[in-house]
Amino acid sequence: MFNQSKKRILPTPDQALPGRTQTMIVPATHYVNGHSLQEPFPAGLQFAMFGLGCFWGAERKFWQLPGVYSTAVGYAAGLTTNPSYQEVCSGMTGHNEVVRLIFDPAKTPYTSLLQVFWQAHNPTQGMQQGNDCGTQYRSGIYTYDAAQHQAATESFNTYQTALSSAGMGKITTEILPAPVFYFAEEYHQQYLAKNPNGYCGLGGTGVVCVVVSSCCCAIEVSCHTCVKKPPSRGLFYGRAWKDYSALQRCVFHASLEDRPAHPVQAFAACCSPMRLALRVRLRSFKFAPGEFVEPLLR
Repeated sequence: MFNQSKKRILPTPDQALPGRTQTMIVPATHYVNGHSLQEPFPAGLQFAMFGLGCFWGAERKFWQLPGVYSTAVGYAAGLTTNPSYQEVCSGMTGHNEVVRLIFDPAKTPYTSLLQVFWQAHNPTQGMQQGNDCGTQYRSGIYTYDAAQHQAATESFNTYQTALSSAGMGKITTEILPAPVFYFAEEYHQQYLAKNPNGYCGLGGTGVVCVVVSSCCCAIEVSCHTCVKKPPSRGLFYGRAWKDYSALQRCVFHASLEDRPAHPVQAFAACCSPMRLALRVRLRSFKFAPGEFVEPLLR
């Protein structure tokens, strides 16, 4: 996991290791929540699969989410049948270290998983994640149906825009139909729950990812970002606050699942050293995409 000289080029079919017919021994239950790692699963649950670097830390990111029923780590998107960890680390299987999730979309929508995925790692590093180098550390989203593929593609484009605005490079994440998932060895499953002080090489970019689902309304907010420190907070209750700010437009997304008893609050995070948070209180969901909402200053 720490070898810096791992290959960064995927093997061709004639170069890949052959593998074996024998499958990996899989634990009966999830170490953290006691749920099954293998089918059958309760009705209404869905699959998701992601690769975002070392799968130890990646799995922990997802098992902590509400609505995630079960997680397992393994190998996917390569050529070798039933590979071992040592074979994957050799760079001669073509596999990626991945996390497979079983989740309840009514509690955690797929778009929320995508947001965690993008923000938990740096998707611009190619065959590397932090200090972990090799084809098994590449960024990947592996989709189980057309809806997931569309959501993944849209989130890719959205996050690329955000990264470009932050001066970062091109995303190298692969988006593919979900391939065969091969379970990793038992000791890898929920590794950081068994070894709380174990290695985790994940590190995000610090750029926020805003992902929209079909059940969300997009609201563009016109707000003012603090560009110099005002002499007193009181000025911000009058017109003078405009002298200390610059107009900025932000897009927020309000999930219709959160309706209707409580007003939705969106926050405009300022990019200047003098951070001024402007609260937007939306008292209904009757906003059309692109409609401007003036923030309420607090």
